Amino acid sequence: MKIIKEILFDAAFIKKMLSVAVPISAQFFVTSVLNMIDVIMIGQSGEVPVTSVGIANQVYFVFSVFIFGISAGTAIFSAQYWGKKDYRNIQVTMGSGISMNAIIALLFTSAALFLPAVLMSLYTKDTAVIQLGSQYLRIVAVSCIFTAVTASFSAVLRSTEKLILPTTASIIAIALNTCLNYLLIFGKFGFPEMGVRGAAYATLIARIIECMIIMVFIYIKKYDYVHPKRDMFRFTFVFVKRYLHVVLPSLMTEAAWAVCVTIYMSIYARISTDAAAAVNIAATIEMFAFVFFIGIGHGSGILIGNSIGSGDRAMIKKLTGSSMFIVIFFSVIVSALIMSASYSVTGFYKIKPETAVYLKNILIVLGLFFSVKTSNMLFVDGILRSGGDTGFTFFLNFIPMYLIGIPAGLIGAFVLNLPVYYVYALVCVEEIVRFAAGYLRIRSGRWINNLSV
Repeated sequence: MKIIKEILFDAAFIKKMLSVAVPISAQFFVTSVLNMIDVIMIGQSGEVPVTSVGIANQVYFVFSVFIFGISAGTAIFSAQYWGKKDYRNIQVTMGSGISMNAIIALLFTSAALFLPAVLMSLYTKDTAVIQLGSQYLRIVAVSCIFTAVTASFSAVLRSTEKLILPTTASIIAIALNTCLNYLLIFGKFGFPEMGVRGAAYATLIARIIECMIIMVFIYIKKYDYVHPKRDMFRFTFVFVKRYLHVVLPSLMTEAAWAVCVTIYMSIYARISTDAAAAVNIAATIEMFAFVFFIGIGHGSGILIGNSIGSGDRAMIKKLTGSSMFIVIFFSVIVSALIMSASYSVTGFYKIKPETAVYLKNILIVLGLFFSVKTSNMLFVDGILRSGGDTGFTFFLNFIPMYLIGIPAGLIGAFVLNLPVYYVYALVCVEEIVRFAAGYLRIRSGRWINNLSV
């Protein structure tokens, strides 16, 4: 009751939390809405195109996860240095992040350009899906280096409470992506009708524009601590050791999660192309539902990191308890909305009746597990990561996924031969284990590490 009263009546606290969370939520809201539109556009051509793009994006998702893992580690240091007002080390932190992200981008670009069919075949054996997805992947691969640079700068800007620039750049890029999708997929207003390739070119152009917007405005606004300078690449051995001690477990966590999601998608795709299409559409809807909670998770992580850097223990406790309450309270409401919408949302897609049944039932399962999923996202991406507890978060993700989720999915799909929505439900059981372990860790207080000292 004490936390509830603090949230309801502490106007200053609410304003501070929302000032960080709302811009992040706004960005992900626009992203989710427009991604949903993208899927609807591609979905007008049937199951094969939507599955091709969905699986190709799963390959790109693996790259994004690596980039996010490095950027998340960068953000941990930046947030704590910002709380301490140590601008010099914020610069060096960003230089480290850019260097690592650039290496990952070059490796992925090479693989996607020269071996796209091999990457696609990890998810599906459908030759039509592999052929279409490979065309998409080759084009999108060129955007990797731009995404790597954007992610590095955005992580530091957000962790230093400069949220408007990365949010605005992202919203402009996503809106542009959607407009170009309409023009290039369907060949409107004199543009060539390119189908899946048109969607890929739209994505490439949008990511280039997003990177350019951020770089130009950094120069205009003169944010010295993120301004590209030679000094940011002058690392000391001591700093690099501390940086890697936090970033590598974060990267391993994201890599383990990406591999697991890849295995999940392979399981769904091997059940049937219709099953994979239903899961891909549900994933877009899930991201839309996650919007508010992503803002709270990332926002609380930034504020908690700032408080750890400044040594404000009382604020750390308040932010932790309040963010948990907010997420659980609102996730129950969204869960009900997802299950209610499951009966009507299928009408937006030109899919087979069987695929529509799969989609409806998957959304019902998602609604049942939604509160646990959002809480786990807050624990891993917000609270625990802000305290530099990346070693524990690795095991918090790895053990439930690989010892519970994957075996349950394999048994459900290929031993029991269950429909895809039951397999999806079995996979979600690992979220309950993660929730219990994460909650106990937060209660212990052992996750709080001041990295700025």
